[in-house]
Amino acid sequence: MPGRSLELAGVRRPGPLGLTFGGAATLLQTASADAAGEGADLAQSMIVVAWNLAIAGGGALGGMVLQRWGSEMLPWTLLPLIGLAAGLAWGNAAHAFRVGPRDFRRASPEHRKAAQ
Repeated sequence: MPGRSLELAGVRRPGPLGLTFGGAATLLQTASADAAGEGADLAQSMIVVAWNLAIAGGGALGGMVLQRWGSEMLPWTLLPLIGLAAGLAWGNAAHAFRVGPRDFRRASPEHRKAAQ
């Protein structure tokens, strides 16, 4: 049945996205809360703003590319952005997550209480 194969493809395709990108928000929020210490609430707000700006910017850029050059240019437009993201990740790897358990002593009293 042709409809059945399309249905299965629709169910299986979100898996790789969830495995590769789905945990990014949790990891970034954890890292920002750990790094911010007492300013964790402000850091969480900044993460939300950054995600919203990224989504809006991606939609705007994609819309401009589609309007000007069409859908065949979308992959070629993404290549420099992927290279930029990879370069930033590689260059900042030394400042990434600390290895080991989380240090709750740096957290605010409210966050320490909530974590127990």
